[in-house]
Amino acid sequence: MGAPPRDLIGYKSMGGLKTDDGKTDPMHPYSIGQDDIMGTCTPRTNAGPVESKRTQLQAFIRHCSAALDVIPGAPDDQLGLQRGTLAAVSALEDESETSVRLLCSPPQAAPEYDCITLGGHTDIGTITMLFM
Repeated sequence: MGAPPRDLIGYKSMGGLKTDDGKTDPMHPYSIGQDDIMGTCTPRTNAGPVESKRTQLQAFIRHCSAALDVIPGAPDDQLGLQRGTLAAVSALEDESETSVRLLCSPPQAAPEYDCITLGGHTDIGTITMLFM
């Protein structure tokens, strides 16, 4: 498997990443850093469409964070922790490596439905939320 890019934020061209079996990744990923959008780090220079939707992206990140904050409550209760202990690990105000990742997988002339299209990876955040 090829080495991962040094910076996961921003656009990566199709074929720039490899799947576990060594094939090129058939999608265009664009990752938007939560820290950048929420202002917990030095602002990045993003593509125009990202910059023009910064306010909407902030609202989206806040909404997702609020939804995800519900999930750690059950383990807090089960482990006898004070409510909010696990959610505090991923506080929206703290710097993190959390990102909004947009994946564009264009139609393929001969799709391989039984192949992996996103190589093995580790999600950086505490909890991953997928929208399809």
